[in-house]
Amino acid sequence: MKGIIFDLDGTLVDSMGMYRDIARNYLQTLGIKLDNEVAQKTTTMSLKMSVQYLVDYYKLGKSPEEVFDDYRKIVADFYENEVEMKDMALETVVKYYDKGYKLGLGTATNEKLLTHVFNRLDIKKYFDVIQTVDGVSTQKGDPKFFGIMAEKMGYAPEEILLFDDAPYALKSAKQCGMITCAVYDESAKSHWESSMELNDYSIESFRDWNIE
Repeated sequence: MKGIIFDLDGTLVDSMGMYRDIARNYLQTLGIKLDNEVAQKTTTMSLKMSVQYLVDYYKLGKSPEEVFDDYRKIVADFYENEVEMKDMALETVVKYYDKGYKLGLGTATNEKLLTHVFNRLDIKKYFDVIQTVDGVSTQKGDPKFFGIMAEKMGYAPEEILLFDDAPYALKSAKQCGMITCAVYDESAKSHWESSMELNDYSIESFRDWNIE
């Protein structure tokens, strides 16, 4: 293991509850009930992609740009004022940074919103490579996303460990050839049993991680 990639939401920071509820709460203000099937489908998308999908699916009468701006304000406020690191997440990042590992951040959160996380938590300085899905026009469910990250980090996929809470991201990283560690998050609890079986490692929190 020479490089380590961390997911952001649900892995390093406790934010999936906000993302889980944002579409439902926003649509409620418009008098629309979010279908469970639509909610599941949009969880694999970036914020911008999910907004486009909702605008098209529900024919909201607003442009994707208008809805995305509404979303962005909600998320930005949360990131700037409320978001917190998950248990022992910062300590784990700092440990590997101090040991000289090359670290990557691979996230579906766009770059502008990331600045609010970095402002609040001051973690940007630890990462050699920061990759968003918007930056490569693909999703984390596509192995190409992790192939791009491996290339930028300068290592073969087999030399990189990924920490992520999302089953679809872990699966695509595994298909790319990476070592994978599933990190428990309440938002993916229905997949936890299979995540423990399908990945090289699994932890309920970074407090459980003791591999040097």
